[in-house]
Amino acid sequence: MELFEAIDKYCLSTDISCLISKSRHVIVGFSGGADSTVLISYLAFLRKRYKDLTIVGAHVNHGIRGAEADRDEAFCKHFCESAGIIFERERANVPEIAKKEGKTLEEAARDVRYSFFERLSKKYESSVVATAHNADDNLETVIFHLTRGSGTKGLSGIAPVRDGIYIRPLLSCSSEEIRSFAKETGLDYVTDSTNSDTAYTRNSIRHNVIPVLREINPKVHSAALRLSSSAREDCDFIESEARRFLESTPTRETIRALHPSVFQRALSLMYKRKAQNGLDLSEKNVADCRRILESCEGGHISLPHSLAFFADKYSVRVDLDPRKKTQDEGSAPLSPVTLKVGERVKYGSFYIICEEVTDYVNILEENIYKLSLHAYLDCDRISGDIRVRSRMSGDTFRFRKMTRKLKKLMCDFNVPTDLRNVLPILEDSRGILYVPTVGARDGCMASGDSRRLLHVHVFRDDTECL
Repeated sequence: MELFEAIDKYCLSTDISCLISKSRHVIVGFSGGADSTVLISYLAFLRKRYKDLTIVGAHVNHGIRGAEADRDEAFCKHFCESAGIIFERERANVPEIAKKEGKTLEEAARDVRYSFFERLSKKYESSVVATAHNADDNLETVIFHLTRGSGTKGLSGIAPVRDGIYIRPLLSCSSEEIRSFAKETGLDYVTDSTNSDTAYTRNSIRHNVIPVLREINPKVHSAALRLSSSAREDCDFIESEARRFLESTPTRETIRALHPSVFQRALSLMYKRKAQNGLDLSEKNVADCRRILESCEGGHISLPHSLAFFADKYSVRVDLDPRKKTQDEGSAPLSPVTLKVGERVKYGSFYIICEEVTDYVNILEENIYKLSLHAYLDCDRISGDIRVRSRMSGDTFRFRKMTRKLKKLMCDFNVPTDLRNVLPILEDSRGILYVPTVGARDGCMASGDSRRLLHVHVFRDDTECL
């Protein structure tokens, strides 16, 4: 079987063979078409090599083609039963889902499939998911991204392995090679009538664009694979540089100095870590953030998922959009809370711990962008109980031999504007005692001569914000 040998060679040149050999189950996206039927046949063939390997055929009836879809489901079920393959089926009303969620049929169908794959991955432990993407699919993907003005990442096309779970063993094979193999070996498969409907974007590319490209280069699918591989290597390098940059806390100066490609990746990584999704920022999002960095005063720009990019005088970060604040950071001030030594108190999205200690530690100046803030106060200079509260209009306290307005001090110390009203402030019976990022009231900061010290630790439940 010459095609199986070619697939073997490709799998060995990537991480695919290694992942299969380490897995107990291979879940196969099985539509019943030529590509997925050849794929599941190849994986069933591998059971001669990997004796303990179990193959699971995962079929999705999208509810789009009526009786034809039911025919495909029956074909897949019969094929799996005949080949000793576990059959799993999912039925969904994709048109209804697409309408409800405002997606195209292609997008909704893809989401349904991958959600099904994820559930099966949990059911069948130690598994990988094989999809029947081929070289022509990769070419269509590259063209699709090209028409949308994609960057290097879009030109990377379809990776042979994604997330260490999804594998594409047929990626080096063309559609023509796969169908020729099925015909030569008498392998039955079904044909999806919607494959000829050019109303679907990919079908339009397949039937109208690729034939013209093949007139220029009959092996254009192979050329696209080489382009994708090269682009993927470039992307991997740029993203590794962005991750290395983010190992230290970025500042406005250091992020501005980045090469535009590294800047875009670093910004996207900052966003993904906060949004906890795999979505990239758009070109406009990146340009808007760059504009804020280049402005004299800085500021913030809204990003998707209720986040924003902030650039103050010295620091940058991705945080909650101040126009879409969470409930504990709303406009209404929180009620004051009494602090007790040795207890942890939650105030809004912050935690405060006060502990009486005997050893003085010289704390280097810290800022709001570090993981946490520490201060050592002189217990003998504190009057009465300590309470924590939010800033109030007209707040003042004695700082550096002057009575200063807290609003002006926060501005001078570059406290981010969205944090000024929610930052926890410590006070005693004489007034404001300590303001994180600003400092303590005159005479209250501990020194080497202090006999009793109060260690104040302020941090946020989402430490990336501090």
